[in-house]
Amino acid sequence: MSAQALSGITITKNGTITFANTCSTSDLLIEYLQGETTEAILLTRVACIQLLSRRRESPGDFLLRLTYLAEHATYDGTQLIVFPAYTAFAYLTLAYPEAQLYFGPGLAQGIRRIWPSYGASNFNEFLDFFKGLARKHRTYIVPGTMLTPTGNGVTNTSYLISPAGTTIGTQQQTHLNRDERGSGFVNGDDLQVFATPLGNLGFAICEDAWYPEVVRILTLKGAQIIIAPIAVPKPYSKWHQVRGMWQNIQQNQVFGIESCLTGFLGGVEFEGRSTIYATCEMTPGDTGVLAQAKAAHMEDVFTAGLDFIKLGETIRRFDIFSQFNVPLYKQWFPHLYREYPPH
Repeated sequence: MSAQALSGITITKNGTITFANTCSTSDLLIEYLQGETTEAILLTRVACIQLLSRRRESPGDFLLRLTYLAEHATYDGTQLIVFPAYTAFAYLTLAYPEAQLYFGPGLAQGIRRIWPSYGASNFNEFLDFFKGLARKHRTYIVPGTMLTPTGNGVTNTSYLISPAGTTIGTQQQTHLNRDERGSGFVNGDDLQVFATPLGNLGFAICEDAWYPEVVRILTLKGAQIIIAPIAVPKPYSKWHQVRGMWQNIQQNQVFGIESCLTGFLGGVEFEGRSTIYATCEMTPGDTGVLAQAKAAHMEDVFTAGLDFIKLGETIRRFDIFSQFNVPLYKQWFPHLYREYPPH
């Protein structure tokens, strides 16, 4: 498969949804099991980084720490590394402390104020740093999220970087909570799926992970792995996490990588327990968890193998999407399901 954005569902601000022809996860895997295709991926090894944000650290030491974390993440042949939300913002606050950037009213204005003289160059240098790591380790990297100016606010955007050090594509956060809106965040209005040799990748950024529509739409577009860069204010709640990514992974029969920020940043203390998810039937004790950070308050790096053959077998036993009540759904979501199934 080529690394490119799949054409599929496009959601605009006026609510128009178009649905193009993409291969669903279940069909691709079942075709592989039946010998009808050779495109299914057998095993993808991924790494999840739980980053501790420190209030006092030099920019150089921060980059050295990220370098070490990436080194540690790739020791067993990792093909994809995911960093948490606000990784770039953490670097910006360390590199330019006099800007006094804090979450809340004035954040977007502050970023926009420094962007022409410092922010843009800082952003490009930071992105180039991750491109260098991707080339060095020959792996795909998601460098968390980056806050970039748009209109009168900022967007929270994830980047997907290839092993060649090129930007494959970007995804903006599409759902915002009250605090994010109060900080001047502007939501995106599009959801994309990116085809790579590792599988089809989609993003659920921060608040997006708690909205079932996001992961369902991505899955209908063909996503097989959902990447979720996350930053949630303290205190950590296991049940809040279950309400988000865990249930979305179970209800869509896909893999999930939830990378969490922890520590102090922008006047807020964050906590989260990073997790790599799969369907319950594929995990020890039917927990739905393939691997997880040791605790919610510390830095950690861990890996897991995403076994697409096991996933295909699970889907073959109980294919959620084959049991859709499409006539019912079309009454309420006519645009989304008007061309279902998408092939």
